[in-house]
Amino acid sequence: MDAMRVVILAIAIVAAGAAALLVRGMVSDRPSAPVQAQVTETVRVLVAGRDLNRGDRLGADVLQWRRWPENAISDRYITDRNSEDAREELESAVVRSLIVEGEPILDAKIVRGAGSGLMAAILTPGMRAIAIDINAETTAGGFILPGDHVDVILTRQLRGAQGQTKAKSETVLRDVKVLAVDQNYQGEDDQDVVLGDTITLELSAKGTERLLKAQASGSITLVLRPLTAGEAVEEDLEDYARSGIRVTRYGQMRN
Repeated sequence: MDAMRVVILAIAIVAAGAAALLVRGMVSDRPSAPVQAQVTETVRVLVAGRDLNRGDRLGADVLQWRRWPENAISDRYITDRNSEDAREELESAVVRSLIVEGEPILDAKIVRGAGSGLMAAILTPGMRAIAIDINAETTAGGFILPGDHVDVILTRQLRGAQGQTKAKSETVLRDVKVLAVDQNYQGEDDQDVVLGDTITLELSAKGTERLLKAQASGSITLVLRPLTAGEAVEEDLEDYARSGIRVTRYGQMRN
């Protein structure tokens, strides 16, 4: 192969490479075809507009419709497809367990107003509800409302050896939560007095037994406790000593 052919071959190779680079640049500069956006169908789901605790009452102001991907919908969710009037239907429902803000409302976490288990939803786990008869005199003039805490005092008439009788009062239960007065289980903001015939208290199993025994032994009075924590200071025993009552302290009798 002579020198002229070598030069021509080299020029051809360089030209082919240049043409390839030119074509590649033209292809890369061409605008790419637009990607077709995938549209996801959504469904409106009923959710909590704020955190809801056990015993809270639902209402239109705490329930919201929120768009939810259709492929993420559970059969347990309340949607506008299965109940368009769900917000109005649940206005009398009560929360059975904690529902956080934005969480879908499930029937398993609420008790509808017309359903059973309303009081069971308010009860603290492990506690019991017991109703007792009341009147204005035994319930601080009717100022005890649902949600208040009370002490339970038993008053008995005791007969002495000489046939005389005297009254004895003792606190049998302390800091007991009031669940309901008659059928009112939630105090209203502007409600000052509730005069009813029964009051429902929240007690442990042993506390329930103690209350029943106290009812059979004498009369029961409920004493309203303050909202703030803390016990009042009891009268000093010296006050009783000065009043003429005999006081036994550390095994010794004092006048």
